[in-house]
Amino acid sequence: MEEDQNRRNEPLEVAPGEARQGTGSPRILILLVVSLVLALIAWWGVDIYREAALAPDEPAVETTGSTQSQPSSPVLPDESLKREPEGATE
Repeated sequence: MEEDQNRRNEPLEVAPGEARQGTGSPRILILLVVSLVLALIAWWGVDIYREAALAPDEPAVETTGSTQSQPSSPVLPDESLKREPEGATE
C-alpha cells in the first residue's frame, strides 16, 4: 500500500507530443462557422421582422405636380406666431 502512494506522488514523464490537450481538428472550425451562419440568419430574420413592424399601415401617397404645401409658421413657446406685422418695414 505504501508503494502505491509513493508511485502516485512521483511525477509522471510524458513525451511532449503526447502531452498536448488536443490535436488540430476541423470540428471546432466547422462549429464556429455553422454558429456564425446561424447567427447571421437569425439577425436577417429579426431585421425583416423589424422592417415589417415599423412599416406604416397605409401606403404612402405620392404627390405629383407642382403643388407643394408650404410649412406653416413656427409657433413660439408663448403660442404667438413668428411673423412680422404687415406693413412694418425697417
